[in-house]
Formats: sequence, structure tokens, C-alpha cells
Amino acid sequence: MWVELGESDSFGNCALSVTASPYTSEIGTHVLKVDDVNVTQIESFKGDITETAYHAGCNVTNNGKTTIAKWTVQVGLIGP
Repeated sequence: MWVELGESDSFGNCALSVTASPYTSEIGTHVLKVDDVNVTQIESFKGDITETAYHAGCNVTNNGKTTIAKWTVQVGLIGP
């Protein structure tokens, strides 16, 4: 499942760390894998002014053998 982390100027100049954790009390193996974390720079033009927006997202996959109905995503930013 692709997860859109939204827009933030902070995404433009940082290291991005993403983890996913299941909310579950069921017995079984619960493994969420996060990959394909990326930041996209989008430029828009309003007359002579260029605006830059940064969007981040990632792919979250259930690698366990049980269904995970609820889960959270934690995002860490490490900036200069």
C-alpha cells in the first residue's frame, strides 16, 4: 500500500526515516515492511515566481501471515 506522508518544506533538505507498526492483539506473526521511501520536488509557476513543494511517501507491505487491520506510520526527519 502506498502511503502519502504529505507536503512539507522539511522534506527538501533532510534524511527521512519511516517505520510502520501494527495495532493488534491477535496471535501470529505481524511484520510490516517499509520500502521505496522517496521525496518528490514539485515546482509550480505563478507569473515570474517559482514555488517549490516537497512531498514524501513510502510503500508499506504486510510480510506476515496474518491480516493487519490497523497500523501506524512514524516519520522521523533528520535535518541540517
